[in-house]
Amino acid sequence: MLRKKTITLTVLVLLIVSLPAACQTYGDPRRKIRARDATVIQGLTDVPTEFPDVLKITRCLYFGDTNENSELKKEFMQEFREKTGINLEVIYPPRTNYMQKVNLMISSGELDGIVNFFSTYNIMEAAENGTIEPLNEYLKDNANWNGMPEQQRNLYAIDGKIYGISAGFEWNSFTRSFRKDWLDRLGLAVPETVEELFEVARAFTEDDPDGNNIDDTIGLTSSRYWNLQDIFQAFGARLNNTGDMSIAWDPDSGVWQDSMLKPEMAAALQYIKELYESGYLDPGFLTNEGSNMRENLWTGKAGSAFYWAMHAYRQAATEMKSTIPEAQWVEVPAIKGTHTERLNSRVLAGLPYVLVKDTKQPKENVNTFVNMLFDSEIHNMLLHGIEGKTFRYDDNRIIIMINPDTGKPYKTPGLIHEMPQFDRFTYPWCYDGTEQEIEESLNYFTIEKEMIEEGLANNLIYTLDEFCYDAPISPEFTVKGSEMKKVFDEETSMAILGEKSIPQALSDYRARMRKLGGDKVLEEANAAIGKEPTQKY
Repeated sequence: MLRKKTITLTVLVLLIVSLPAACQTYGDPRRKIRARDATVIQGLTDVPTEFPDVLKITRCLYFGDTNENSELKKEFMQEFREKTGINLEVIYPPRTNYMQKVNLMISSGELDGIVNFFSTYNIMEAAENGTIEPLNEYLKDNANWNGMPEQQRNLYAIDGKIYGISAGFEWNSFTRSFRKDWLDRLGLAVPETVEELFEVARAFTEDDPDGNNIDDTIGLTSSRYWNLQDIFQAFGARLNNTGDMSIAWDPDSGVWQDSMLKPEMAAALQYIKELYESGYLDPGFLTNEGSNMRENLWTGKAGSAFYWAMHAYRQAATEMKSTIPEAQWVEVPAIKGTHTERLNSRVLAGLPYVLVKDTKQPKENVNTFVNMLFDSEIHNMLLHGIEGKTFRYDDNRIIIMINPDTGKPYKTPGLIHEMPQFDRFTYPWCYDGTEQEIEESLNYFTIEKEMIEEGLANNLIYTLDEFCYDAPISPEFTVKGSEMKKVFDEETSMAILGEKSIPQALSDYRARMRKLGGDKVLEEANAAIGKEPTQKY
């Protein structure tokens, strides 16, 4: 068994059950937290930190969505306060429209503390608006922080000012997943090209892949373009990392470009239009939330999506185990089209948290939050939940336990992502089951590693590990980005729905972006990486 250290810290927790809600306060907020696992980082010593009166953390999907597992949320806080000395208030807005809700709460003065943002664009927008604070001064003497890799510390830095804490630091990528049992039933190989993908989408829709003699399946599902990014990539019409804008850094030219100005975009839109008109693409994809996309996969309605790597092998397979036990999945790193190299990106990323301006005791909040990341037990609690309830140790393995009420693995707090010293290879995790099932689940780490390594070796995947390549560093885009995204959304939607011809939609997009200041965005974004723009609107 894993030899566990005793955590001698007293915990103080403040629980918020709903928004808004009454809170309970426990313990002594002036205890000091020690840096754990000092041998992991050379020269790391105890880091005394005065706790804030209240450490507020805002994060969605804390033990599931807002209305889920209310008792488990309370129980976790009770357990957590027995192991550290932190007066923690967890605020968990619904996942749907999370960033809109968070921004509204911040602007109205309803929300302060440490808040999870979704993207670097969100951080740049908030920094420009002056609603979040730079952290350099607060963290300058923190040995844990200074012991982090420089790349992790500067992941969310703008002009030398650090605006975000990366609560985790790991390689992330998307993959295209397919129902392998459907492919096998229909005698189809795993697609490698857009032509083969189209045929599989057709067969998954028309050829009764689940064998129930009912016309109840579709080929592909997506939440807008988020889960279709690989198709745009295959045509050389790259989108940004969230699939909601066509201004993106191009790995071939090394400059920021707008794919809507490239001839390849017409072919990409035509391909997606044909999928849609043929009924092979989810008819609701333009209005789907991410939850709708996932539900389509988990309920056996759809057979493919472009989503987080290993989602199909792990989460989808687990969700379907009791309802569609025959479901099997396979994932591929990229689909080839007119472009065959540098198709999909691998991003060295974290879970960004920011400090809302005018938060009380900002230094204490920031340092306490950072130091929690460096204790192995606290790290695993924040990631996996309650030991003996939602997870258990088995040697160095972490087993996510089964909720007896649902027959499925417990949902976890997910307040952080993996830190390098406590990553999935140091603490491999899997869902509970028989020993054979556990071993098969742990083998997914090998599958993931081999898939990514093969993608890199075949030049299908490229590495994107700098902040300035993830989102355009452009004051003009920070101010007008939302409006520009709306223009992209409207023109592409009209093209796919047949409300405009594709050439007309592309022409109208160019004119609207010219009026909005698109040229200035490309100039500023490229200047930030020492390049000149190659396009004009």
